[in-house]
Amino acid sequence: ALALATLGSAAALLAALENNPQLNHVGRVELVEARLGDDALRMLPQQADYFARLQAAVGERIGPEERLFIAPSRPSFYPLFGKRSPSWWIYFFVKDADEAEQAELIGELAEVEWVLIVDQAIAEREELRFRNSYPLVWRQLETNFRRVPTPTLEANHILLRRRE
Repeated sequence: ALALATLGSAAALLAALENNPQLNHVGRVELVEARLGDDALRMLPQQADYFARLQAAVGERIGPEERLFIAPSRPSFYPLFGKRSPSWWIYFFVKDADEAEQAELIGELAEVEWVLIVDQAIAEREELRFRNSYPLVWRQLETNFRRVPTPTLEANHILLRRRE
């Protein structure tokens, strides 16, 4: 019985390893080099492709002195673009942020030239989507910014630039 259980476990492990799309051979992960800022990292090809597209679509457009706001998550993008968050908050996962919080954030965005919103429900909850949980901020963005096309990125990546 023990031998049968061991054999079954081994077969299940092999099947899982062979059918994992991120593994090309049993236990071996194919990594490629990607440049992120001044660093060279090894990562999965699809991740390297995403970061290259992100850098081309966003990072290459933003001037060195221009400020950027990223929401509702992805604070790791700030160092990728050589930027600092304009807000102390770097994650925006609250349900129905109150008016005072939203007014404070709007004030922090007064000097921001660019905004990147990854517009998706958080934990599959639509009420946590940035536009739904921060409606006053969202309206300010719609009024004061224009959308910049980013055809190489997923449709939910919204890049905005301040209107002149």
